[in-house]
Amino acid sequence: MVFRIVTRGKYLQELNRALTRAAGMLILLLAIFCAPLEAMAAADESEDQGWQFIVTPYVWVVGLEGDLTIKGRTADVDASFLDIIRNSDSIFGFLGNFEVRKGRWGAFVDGTYLDLESDTVRFGPVSSDAKVKVALISFGASYRLAEWSLADAPGGDPSYAGQKMVVDFYAGGRYTSLDGTLDANINLTPGPLNLSAGRKFKGSPDWVDPIFGLRTTTEVFPKIKLLLAGDIGGFGAGSDFTWHADGLLGYDFSLFSKKSTVWAGYRALYQDYETGSGRNRFEWKMTMHGPVTGLSIHF
Repeated sequence: MVFRIVTRGKYLQELNRALTRAAGMLILLLAIFCAPLEAMAAADESEDQGWQFIVTPYVWVVGLEGDLTIKGRTADVDASFLDIIRNSDSIFGFLGNFEVRKGRWGAFVDGTYLDLESDTVRFGPVSSDAKVKVALISFGASYRLAEWSLADAPGGDPSYAGQKMVVDFYAGGRYTSLDGTLDANINLTPGPLNLSAGRKFKGSPDWVDPIFGLRTTTEVFPKIKLLLAGDIGGFGAGSDFTWHADGLLGYDFSLFSKKSTVWAGYRALYQDYETGSGRNRFEWKMTMHGPVTGLSIHF
């Protein structure tokens, strides 16, 4: 029996092409903008040149949008994080970030595990559930391109003397492990008999993508920060292409005498990965996105 649940929408392809171009241009423009600020940043080096350790447990509530192909069968997945909450037994996995810094240099590791389930689509007699377990481990090194007081920035106000903006470049990798299942239910007879049959299609690939990105943190008000981060990667080494973006607001406070920041915002991650052909084809063209909140503690 051969069937195809649904073909991918052209609007998703156009959206991801636009986001890809935008992410690349943003990283390029920020890098160009930061280059002449090195001299300015030299006067604003971090006061603490010793080792800094930052632990950030967080929660990411994820929605799915894109295509999942397993054993040559393709499902179009369009589920908000509210849909995922309704269908999944557990939407909260193990999520955390660890960062170490000394001077301008740093290193990080970020781990995410998600167990998601979604009702996807009905096509004629065929309906399907998509179940996905995703493990993500991002790792790499960072370098502080610039750090300066907002009062010294072009057009800066002296009243901003206590507020800073920092820009970090980072590079590394992102390991992805997927365990995907399409549970197809076929209604054989309409009407009161409602006879049906089911088939399951499973795939479990894993891969590693190189990633390159920028992160900016700005003290927009005393104790209030705006964090923007984004990276691109893949380039055929693992996936064909991937991008990731964070937009977060943070509030600084003291927790057990430790400098801490509580964060809230939105995160998105797109991955375009494929392997195999014909009946052995696996394809994951998916955007995972949703609200995120966390707590950073400095040691």
